Parts: sequence; structure tokens; C-alpha cells
Amino acid sequence: MDNFMIAILVILASSFIGRRINQKASEKLNDDQKARLVTLFSRSGIYSFIILILILGLFFSNIKFKWVDQGSASLVFMVFITTFLLGNAYRTYKKLKEANFPESYVKQNLLSNAVRFLGLILFFVILNWF
Repeated sequence: MDNFMIAILVILASSFIGRRINQKASEKLNDDQKARLVTLFSRSGIYSFIILILILGLFFSNIKFKWVDQGSASLVFMVFITTFLLGNAYRTYKKLKEANFPESYVKQNLLSNAVRFLGLILFFVILNWF
């Protein structure tokens, strides 16, 4: 198996594990809290998705049109994606705290984000240094 496939499997596994952590934490919320979660994040989800698509679009456009060399583009991509994920995690943490969600749920959400972030870091490491 080549490094690209290993990196893809790592990022998929970390995404799955992070999602599973979030699902288990959500199961412990009452119906009112679950409804507030939907309300709290319904609008911001589309904006996050658009930003992610723009970052990916620029990266893949650069691969096609070669505006800058691939090494520089990969570094910029890693910085943008890392900043995007950390910004989303911080915004989510802040919203959950302001909405007075249970501390156990907030901690599980942070753990979920950390697992996904670790997967992303491993993805970049595997692709670039192995």
C-alpha cells in the first residue's frame, strides 16, 4: 500500500472516530439540548462548508494551472486548513460554553476535534515525509 492510501485511511479513521465521539456525547443530551445544538450551528455550517470548498478549490486549481510551485502550495494549503479547523473548533467551543452546555459534552466535543486534527496532521506527515 502506498503512502497516499495510508494517509487517506488515517484521515478517514480519525474522522470516523471523531464523529463517533460526538455521537456518543450527543446521546447523553436531553431533547431540548439537542434542539439547541441544531439551532446554534445551523447557519454557520453552510459558511464553514463554503470556506472549505474555496480552500480546496484554490488548492486543486493550483495543481491544474500551476500558479505557484507544488511545495509552496502544499504548505499554504496546510496552513489554511489548519487555521480553518482550529478556528472552527474554537468557535464551536465558545458557542457551547456561551449556551451553557454540560461540561462533559464540551470536553467530548474538544476531544472529537483533537482526534480529527491529529488525523489531519498525520495525513500531512505521511504524505510529505514518508
